[in-house]
Amino acid sequence: MRKLTVVALIVVLLTAAVTLGQFAGTSDEYSRYNSGWNGTSEFFGDISDAQCVWDAKDISGKSGIMLLIIAPSADFTGEGLLEYLQSGNTLLIFDQEGNANSFLTDIGCSIQVHDAEVRSSNMEYKDSGLFRADVLVNLLGTNVSHLFFNYPGYVTGGETIIQTSHLAWVDKDGDNSADKDETLKVYSLAASETISNGKIVVIADPSLFVNNMLDRK
Repeated sequence: MRKLTVVALIVVLLTAAVTLGQFAGTSDEYSRYNSGWNGTSEFFGDISDAQCVWDAKDISGKSGIMLLIIAPSADFTGEGLLEYLQSGNTLLIFDQEGNANSFLTDIGCSIQVHDAEVRSSNMEYKDSGLFRADVLVNLLGTNVSHLFFNYPGYVTGGETIIQTSHLAWVDKDGDNSADKDETLKVYSLAASETISNGKIVVIADPSLFVNNMLDRK
C-alpha cells in the first residue's frame, strides 16, 4: 500500500471535516492531523513533497502533476478541474458516497460511484467487508498486484483497473454473507478514463489512506 502513496505530487483534501488553518491534533476522519486509526497522518508523513491546495486557482497553468481528492464533501463541484485535465494532468478521486458523480458527468466522464455495501469472499480476519482486490494495470508506476479495501462501494463506466474476485456481492441486508438474492459477480472498485489531454482515476474507497489501512501488508 505504501508504494501507492509516494507518487503524489499535490494532494487535495476536500472533506467536510478538514478546513484551512487546522493545525492542532484532531479526531476528524481523513484529517492529516489525526494520528488515530481513521486519520491520514501517516500518509502525509510519507509524502513530504506533497502540497495541500484549497482552490483550483493554486494549480492553474501547472502541468505534469497529480492531484488527489480524498473523500469529497457533498458540496464538491470540481470547479476549475476541467482546465487542470486539459493541461494534461492526472486526477485521482477517492470517493465512496458518490459526491463526485455530478462533476464527473458534467465533464463528460462515464465513471460513476455507487455507495453500495460490496463484500467479497477474498476477505481478511473473517470479515467480508475487509478484502483483497486485484490490480489489473501497472498502478501509477508501481508493481502492486492487490490492495486491501475497507467496506468499499463500487464504480461503473470507464476502464476497470481494480476489481473484486468473482465471489463478490452487494450485501443488501447487511449480514455480511451472500444470500440467494445477492448475486455473486465481479465488481469494479476503480476505473480510469481519458478526458481531454488528461486522465481521471476514480476509486470507491477513500479509507485506503487512513492509518489503519496503511499498516496492513
